[in-house]
Amino acid sequence: MKYIFLMVLILFAINTRAQVPSNDNHWEIIEDWNFKTMSATAFANDWHSNPCIKARDHGNGYLEPQFYKPNNVSLSSLGLKIEVKQENVFDKAICYLPDNHVFSDGNENLRQFYYTSGLVETKDSIKFGYMEARIKLPYGYDFFPAFWTFRTPHQPLGSNAAEIDIFEMLPSSYISPTYPNNNNIQKTNYHLCYAGCPGYNVNHVITDYTHYHKYAVEWSPNRIIWYTDDVPIRVVYGHGINNNYVKNLINLALTPFVALDGTQTTYPSNMMVDYVRWYKLNTDCEIVINDCVFNFAAYNPTVKKSVTIGGTNCTNVQPSNTNIVIRATDYIYLDGHFEVPLGSELYLDVDDCY
Repeated sequence: MKYIFLMVLILFAINTRAQVPSNDNHWEIIEDWNFKTMSATAFANDWHSNPCIKARDHGNGYLEPQFYKPNNVSLSSLGLKIEVKQENVFDKAICYLPDNHVFSDGNENLRQFYYTSGLVETKDSIKFGYMEARIKLPYGYDFFPAFWTFRTPHQPLGSNAAEIDIFEMLPSSYISPTYPNNNNIQKTNYHLCYAGCPGYNVNHVITDYTHYHKYAVEWSPNRIIWYTDDVPIRVVYGHGINNNYVKNLINLALTPFVALDGTQTTYPSNMMVDYVRWYKLNTDCEIVINDCVFNFAAYNPTVKKSVTIGGTNCTNVQPSNTNIVIRATDYIYLDGHFEVPLGSELYLDVDDCY
């Protein structure tokens, strides 16, 4: 059991918002891919854009209609561009399957594609942490872009895929005909297998994602928190994705669910990515703090085993206009007289050490 004990005088409500790296210095950045300044060589060292799976089969006759090509991915001073085009390609949908393998749509692996797009994937992997990207997406009826995690190399059907969809922007046909475009439906999702089992998704309305927004997820052993523009939009506990390292993927798919509608979608179109960043928590998970008077200025922002502040005849006053984050793995116990003045924020977090 993990606890936060409060036996205190609080002059202002404790902040209950989850904390992101920009206001919580427990986080340490471990990867910072700035695509506006990255060279092609540096990009090729850390990312690849020639996936073996060129179009995913969603089952029940739904195969994505685009073919992923490396030259639909480019770098410039504007960032990473992933472009979708009307373009004919005759090739395999999945490279490791035989030509005559039949997908759920009834067609063979070697087939004609009429659209091309791009997908990028990190070569390195991460287990637990905070992943974020700043992305601008295209407007159109048929687009199905995503920023997500996956265990690679891709596993056989039924295996644990460790997929977390930081976002999938839904085509209108996926929701209902009342949405004439995919301009405001962000799907957050997680899967425990590649196919044949449910995803646990929640849809979130986002205002105009054809402008840049920051999309992020905090993945810990106990929970997943999704963020849009640093605001938490969903929390899931006991998710079960604990045993895998994952890679980040960004792609611009087309809807596999209905015939494409070129009258409401412009080709070519593109999604732009400013950066992708990975963070890990700084941890001292065997350290125990037990202070009558807490030294806010000298507090070392690492995750502790337990934190006890206060006691009989102990008074603690958080400095004005400060943001204090305390993280521990077992418990946090505030006792006695503890003041959080107006204009300050106190965030307490108890979670597993990772």
